[in-house]
Amino acid sequence: MNIEDIGEREIKTLPRAIMVNRDDNVAVVLSEVHAGDQVVLNTDWVEVAMQSIPPGHKMAIDYVKPGQPVIKFGEVIGFAVRLIQPGEHVYLHNLRIN
Repeated sequence: MNIEDIGEREIKTLPRAIMVNRDDNVAVVLSEVHAGDQVVLNTDWVEVAMQSIPPGHKMAIDYVKPGQPVIKFGEVIGFAVRLIQPGEHVYLHNLRIN
């Protein structure tokens, strides 16, 4: 099939991170990202990574204050031990798991 057969279509960027619930304050990174990368989520939200984040790890998509719950896939997975900024790697250094 050639371009004349299908016409022009908008080409979407594949997501590099996913979130599944509107209450989520973290997204799961699908492929490695580096500091400064623009990370497109499956919701078309774009966040800039503050540091390198390996696949399968979490990236904050909102500010999370100390003591506030970290929410992934609609579930509380732990609590912030310090201020977590959007684009930051969320892991054991800034997350307390109960």
